[in-house]
Amino acid sequence: MGIIREDPSEENMLALLKETARSEFIVPVDGKEGDFRFHAVSDSKGCRHMVVFSDRGVFDKANAGKRQNGVVAGFEDILDVVTADKMELAGFVINPGFEEVLFGRDMCDMIKEQIAPKDESV
Repeated sequence: MGIIREDPSEENMLALLKETARSEFIVPVDGKEGDFRFHAVSDSKGCRHMVVFSDRGVFDKANAGKRQNGVVAGFEDILDVVTADKMELAGFVINPGFEEVLFGRDMCDMIKEQIAPKDESV
């Protein structure tokens, strides 16, 4: 992900998107099973972005030794949450405060449209 900051070329963006689409993430949550509350951060415009982490190491660093619950979620699961109107999210951010990568709502909507439902054939 750090490569994108140095060279945000189309080739690197496509490579990141391909890797992201087949990855699982750790999503920090509060609450109990069946009643989870996701964490979100706000940008300077007040737009909220769901927080996700690429791996356990970054998740643990972000929580600086404090106990934090997390759930494992696939890319499509994250898209479902981010694109749900009731969530009022502007996107999601991978590894906030570290080598963060932001996926805006428009990009999430576009990606979700391109993913065919499992019961539909092309």
